[in-house]
Amino acid sequence: MKLPVAFTSVLLLACIVFSAQPAQNALAQGSSVRSLKDVSDESETEKLKRIEACEAPDQDKPKGEIKRVSQLCGHALSLPKPGYPEEAKASRISGTVVVEIVTNQDGRVIWAKAISGPELLRSVSEKAACRAQYSPTLISGRAVQTESSIQYLFVQP
Repeated sequence: MKLPVAFTSVLLLACIVFSAQPAQNALAQGSSVRSLKDVSDESETEKLKRIEACEAPDQDKPKGEIKRVSQLCGHALSLPKPGYPEEAKASRISGTVVVEIVTNQDGRVIWAKAISGPELLRSVSEKAACRAQYSPTLISGRAVQTESSIQYLFVQP
């Protein structure tokens, strides 16, 4: 059926337009929104601390204003792939792991929790998600924290 494909295309286009429009207006108006160059200025020490905190077991989900965004609207700048654990390979375990994530205003993942998928693949998926980088999400010209999910597909080689 062609309708879902057409609807997805329209939805994707709407997300791109919606995401890009506030950024153009905010920058044109001289807003305090940081550029992507500024966002990438995270020091190596800051990056390691953020990733370590993100990977901490049983970390509570951040509180405060967090906007839920669809996977279609996400603009991944870096999306590292998880390694395939030897134990999972030996056991011939495959499948999809869904990881819920929260990104900060800079688009950096600050929290990740696997919510489904084979148990042996969850930890490596969470660690990979913690290293992901997205473009900041702007709503009315203001960068916001977002909640979304990443799906990792593990297939036996």
